[in-house]
Amino acid sequence: MGVVLAIHWSTFFKSIQVSTVAIGLLTFSTFPVFVTFLEPYFLKEKIKLSDIVTAVITFFGVALVIPKFELGDNLTQGVYFGIISGFAYAILSILNRKYVKEYSSSVIAFYEQLAATIVKTRTGSGERI
Repeated sequence: MGVVLAIHWSTFFKSIQVSTVAIGLLTFSTFPVFVTFLEPYFLKEKIKLSDIVTAVITFFGVALVIPKFELGDNLTQGVYFGIISGFAYAILSILNRKYVKEYSSSVIAFYEQLAATIVKTRTGSGERI
């Protein structure tokens, strides 16, 4: 789970670096949509029609902030990195819900943060502290 957290951190901050804070936050905030569609797979919860409608509206809204659908455009790159960040965070959220039944939330958070820090330290964070 720490690797997933490291992916979330990396893609979230990359989104902000290549585009804007607004793009990074807006696109990361798509994570509830991903949670909705991943819950049936991981937690055996059912999807409601209203969830599908909300997802379509959300992604239509995200599409509105993309000036060009070209990978060379910084804002477009920011949107993609932000969506990947949201997806990673959704996976992390679902895994946390699953494992909190067996382990304390403090223990889960400690090991997630530790593993993510090790991953980021070993792979390089791209910036000096």
